[in-house]
Amino acid sequence: MKTGSDIKFAGRLNAFKIGAEAYWPGKNKITTIDLLTRAATAGLNAADLNYPDHFADVSMQDLKHLFQDQQIVLNGLAMRYYTNPGFKLGAFTNPDPTVRRAAIDETKAGLDALAELGGSLMTLWMGQDGFDYSFQADYSKIWDDTVQAIAEVADHNPDIEIALEYKPNEPRAFALMPDGATTLLALKEIGRANTGVTLDFAHVLYADEMPAFAASLIARHSKLLGVHLNDGYGKWDNGLMVAAVHPIQTVELLVELQRLNYHGALYFDTFPDHSGLDPVAEAQSNIAAIHKLLPIAARLADKCRFAAGDCPARCAQCDAHRSGQPLRMTRLCVLGALHWDVLVQAPNLPQRDETVRGSEVAYDFGGKGGNQAVSAQRNGAETYFVGRLGQDEFGKSLLRVLLRVWLGSVAIAARCRGQWDERSDPGDGRRIRRGDRL
Repeated sequence: MKTGSDIKFAGRLNAFKIGAEAYWPGKNKITTIDLLTRAATAGLNAADLNYPDHFADVSMQDLKHLFQDQQIVLNGLAMRYYTNPGFKLGAFTNPDPTVRRAAIDETKAGLDALAELGGSLMTLWMGQDGFDYSFQADYSKIWDDTVQAIAEVADHNPDIEIALEYKPNEPRAFALMPDGATTLLALKEIGRANTGVTLDFAHVLYADEMPAFAASLIARHSKLLGVHLNDGYGKWDNGLMVAAVHPIQTVELLVELQRLNYHGALYFDTFPDHSGLDPVAEAQSNIAAIHKLLPIAARLADKCRFAAGDCPARCAQCDAHRSGQPLRMTRLCVLGALHWDVLVQAPNLPQRDETVRGSEVAYDFGGKGGNQAVSAQRNGAETYFVGRLGQDEFGKSLLRVLLRVWLGSVAIAARCRGQWDERSDPGDGRRIRRGDRL
């Protein structure tokens, strides 16, 4: 995943209509060019245009000039079928075949416009495709119609990627693509290499899914083509500011995006208009939040890779262990509740409760009990592989110290109630003595 100035940040363009009277005094009509220009002042360097909405008041030539001249690039287009009243009962699922054909043709026209602008990502949010009542739809037919329509759209220009954005409902009571699993089943039937998924954080919460897990499954069975960041309470598509409600889940998603090597744009699909927020300041806050959370995600990603056995620095030592050579640990690995099961099941590590001793290292997977924070046994080694940390305040304090000395050699031995058996250097210039509390 890209970091710093290399990240492409995009946002919901219509949000920049907020406060139009004050921002463009005396101007009667706000154009797409105006919205793009204002978005750029917020620090957004990429843009998604809605088709056909954002093409009604601007020429293709003007858009090309803008993307060439300003510090903002085209990320892609998103189809908006609600522009046509005929699509109220569905676009690809409409019971009228002429309306379905119109939806397919309009999508193809959007692909042509995207190609002319030099873009390569089309997002389909099919909010009108679904049903409201029992016995309202022939489920098999509307599924087949949708699969065939998307396949035809994907075949229209194989160089453009088609991303399906799922959402449980709204405006229909039940969406045909309500969650990640259903969307992946549809993509399997569609069977086109240029198709994938756009993950919207608030939609995922609304679907009662975990964002990072959803991203992992999408990448496993298809392609993660787009990421919409926002937040909400899981009961509706709130479109709140990034990490406003679920900061931990947001960080976990960023960790997963790094694991997946995601290089697409981060699109802020938020609704500052719902709370009367200034759209420029709101977008700047979203960007600042990501810049604050990305370094945290990067550090966590490194530690998770080490715990899962994917760290190159550990592989040579594991090879030595398998060959019977003396093992020398050069990194202190903290084994907390999150990593315990992963580590003890890793094929390159000794099984739980097995102790390996040698001239270079001694490390022990200790049991838990009482206030025991860590179990280790000194055997003339420079480094210990620390076992389980307690969940009490002592264990949490010890964990904070251990995280500060992630790299290097540290000898630690402890027993119940926080009584230290050996001197140890926590890496910040202090010495810990027997009986010290952290």
